[in-house]
Amino acid sequence: MLHSFSISDGAEPYWESLIFDSAGSIYGTTAGGGLRCSCGLVFKLAKSDGGWNETVLYFFTGMNDGKTAYGSLAFDSAGNLYGTTYQGGAYDGGTLYELSKTGAAWTETTLQAFSGSGPQGGNPYAGPAIDQQGNLYGTTSGGGSGNGGTVYQLQRTGNGWTFNILYSFNGFGKPLDTPTFDAAGNLYATSSQGGINGTGNVFKLTQGSNGWSYFDLFDFSGDFSNGYAPIGGVVLDSSGNIYGTTAGGGNQQGCPDGGCGLIYEIIP
Repeated sequence: MLHSFSISDGAEPYWESLIFDSAGSIYGTTAGGGLRCSCGLVFKLAKSDGGWNETVLYFFTGMNDGKTAYGSLAFDSAGNLYGTTYQGGAYDGGTLYELSKTGAAWTETTLQAFSGSGPQGGNPYAGPAIDQQGNLYGTTSGGGSGNGGTVYQLQRTGNGWTFNILYSFNGFGKPLDTPTFDAAGNLYATSSQGGINGTGNVFKLTQGSNGWSYFDLFDFSGDFSNGYAPIGGVVLDSSGNIYGTTAGGGNQQGCPDGGCGLIYEIIP
């Protein structure tokens, strides 16, 4: 065991991945715990004398900075950290934030306050992905023009940021994962309730001269044969094959009525 949380230094870390820095230290988030309001925090684990020491980089207050940090973090080339909160912010629809380091201290800046059920999307479960230009990409589980969640971009523009919605799901959708890039800069992700059956799908967004285009790559059937409710993201191999998991489905004996889930491969 590397660390056991005790509420004051965090509680309830969720399913998103931990990340490493170049020195081998580990960074992550917790949805609860902390010294202020049990609103969650950002932590670091560093090796020390054969063990690991935890340092809390930031305690969320539940105000404009957000609360309930489910998602993972991402580093940019300058060593700044980026993440999301599911709740809180100016409109209580969650936030997208930056943590920048000055000396030994970290400063939090809220880059985007999500609008909940509004057109800008709300309640992101997953953290952002960063492209080579330092732009941020992510998903929200709700909101958007169709109120089924969104895929968004926060684009660097000079000394500031511009927020763009790349795609809004209509009614169903509810993406819960961080997008994945391929070598050409296309985005891949899943929705837990989208697709033609309303039981989840794998989709792709490509950028062209007229903006971003959406492609439905695979629709889960909602039965045991190929699963349903993909919650996590996807990974791609060098041949472009896509791999991921579903929370339900599968045909193993001894599982509950909804199935125990499965691991899938999608071949272009």
